[in-house]
Order: sequence, then structure tokens, then C-alpha cells
Amino acid sequence: MRGRKLKRIRIAAAALLFSAVLAASGCGVSKEARQDRSAGIVKMNNGEFSGAVESFRAAYNKTGKLSAGFRKDVLKYLSEAEFRGGDYQGAADTYDELIRIDGGKPEYWFFRAAAEAGLGNADEARKNFASGREKGNADTPGAEIALSAIASVLEDKGDYDSLSALASDLLGSGWTNPEVYNIQGIVAADQEDDDGAAEAFQKAQEAVKDNTPAQVVAEVRRNQGALAEKQGDFEGALAIFREVLKNYGGDENLKKEIIFLKTRVGDTTEDDFSGIVEEETAESGKEPAESTSAAESTSAAESTSAAKGTSAAESTSAAKGVSASAKAESSGGN
Repeated sequence: MRGRKLKRIRIAAAALLFSAVLAASGCGVSKEARQDRSAGIVKMNNGEFSGAVESFRAAYNKTGKLSAGFRKDVLKYLSEAEFRGGDYQGAADTYDELIRIDGGKPEYWFFRAAAEAGLGNADEARKNFASGREKGNADTPGAEIALSAIASVLEDKGDYDSLSALASDLLGSGWTNPEVYNIQGIVAADQEDDDGAAEAFQKAQEAVKDNTPAQVVAEVRRNQGALAEKQGDFEGALAIFREVLKNYGGDENLKKEIIFLKTRVGDTTEDDFSGIVEEETAESGKEPAESTSAAESTSAAESTSAAKGTSAAESTSAAKGVSASAKAESSGGN
């Protein structure tokens, strides 16, 4: 059950959750620093991540040591802009500074784990994740983002044994968040245990909370659709993917899935693909096509829907391999 891309993490809705929204004031904070910070937030919300990074760095450099709260706040925004702009190394370095000055809070370790995973460093990411687990739990900001990122790296490497062991370890220690169940379902599907996969994905959907990252619930819902497709339930799969498209937009993979499934069921309904975004690589020099501000906590509307949600505009199908096999068996394809 392959196909989860780290690229989706970079542009995912609600990718980060911990940046504080502070009043731009305080001892040692100049007017220019406050203006740079505000400009950075606007740029980040508009998807101009490189410009946001420049503004946040300018704000940080214009503050004195006495304005510790403001400087920490700016660093959080800076790490977010770097992360979402695909500068995972820059983000990791900024998390290092936050860990140094702010007591090694578990969310910093989790987000740093996600950044290391973005760099493809599975071992370092798992070490950071373990550091976050020492003081954090399944509901700590960044925990599911990090877990999803690490799972993506392990899948890319084809290391399903480590993926299975990770899920078992977490479930055994009481981590019952959606991403853990999602991993469990992916492993089951890889082992051709469709019933086990369906049960795990259902548990993942039922475990969704208001603060569950949208990219996680997105992946779960799309996995359910891919599994339905594999099992020959083309109408059910089409309904799920259309739900994703309607509520959250989509990517090219989702568009292809919908077009293919329409041919299987003879559906001639015209779908609105105007929300489709083209994912960009960090090397392309282009800004991600879509983003949301992670400076504020995710609202229930962002992270859940009537179907307990998706942010499929930013995520490739985690079950692309299953979908592909379904197409092959049906002598179709896209």
C-alpha cells in the first residue's frame, strides 16, 4: 500500500500547531521588528514561504535579548515557514534553537522529527520522536505529524517490518490516535489482509478529534476509498473520493482516481476539478500551491468534516498501490 509522499507534509493543512499568537509588544521589541513579524505572517498565509522566512529572520534580528517571549514566538513562526516551504534542514536547525532556549518541550522534538523525516533521515527522525515521547503523548502537537512523516519514510524504503513494529509499540503504550491505526491498516493491506485494513482504517476514522491534523484524517479517508476500489466497490470508492474533492479540494492523483472510477461505473456527471493543485518539489524553486496558517490551532472545521475529514489537496493517496492493483484486475487504468 504505497504512495505516501513526504511532499504532501510540506504543504499540508494544519501541518504545525504550536506557534503562539502573541501580542507584538514587550520590552526590547522595536516597531520595525513587530512590522516584520506581521509581514511574515501575511506572507506565510499567502503561501510566500521564502519571503516569510526573510521577514521572520529580520524580526528576530531586530529584537534584544530582553524580549525573550517575542524572539521565541518569531522562531516558531520561522520554523513553520521553513518547514512548509520545504527547507527541512532550516526547520530542523530552528527547532534545535527552540529546544535549547525553551526546555526541550516535546512538541519541538516531534516537529523536529517531522523535519528530519522530510530530509529522509528515518533513524534521526525516530530518535527525535522517541525524545518527544518521553514527555509527550499522542495528543501533543506535532505527534501525529511526526508519526505520519516517519511512516512515509519507512514506506518509501519498503520497511514494513519497522512500520508494523512502530504501530505495535505505540498501541501497546496507549497511543490510540488516528495515525497509529492508519499505519496498522497500511501494514495489513500490504499483507493482503483487507479485513484487517478496513477495521484499522475504521478505528482511525472513529479516533479523529477536533485537533487531529487534517492531513492525517485525509490519508485515512483516501485509504478507505482505495481499499473499496481494490475490493471492487467502485461506486463506494467514487463517493469517498468525490467527498474529498468537494470538501477539501484535491491533487492530480485524486483527479485521476475519480476519472477512472467514473469509467468503471458509467458515471457521466461533470466534476469540478478547479480546486486541484499541482504539488511542487522543494527543488523546483516554486512555492507550494496551497497552505494554511499553522500559527493558530487547527479548528474543527479544518480537521474534520461530516466524514471525519480529509485534506486530500495536500496528500497523495497512501494506498496508490492498492488502487493500481484494483485497476489492473479490472483491466482499466489511468
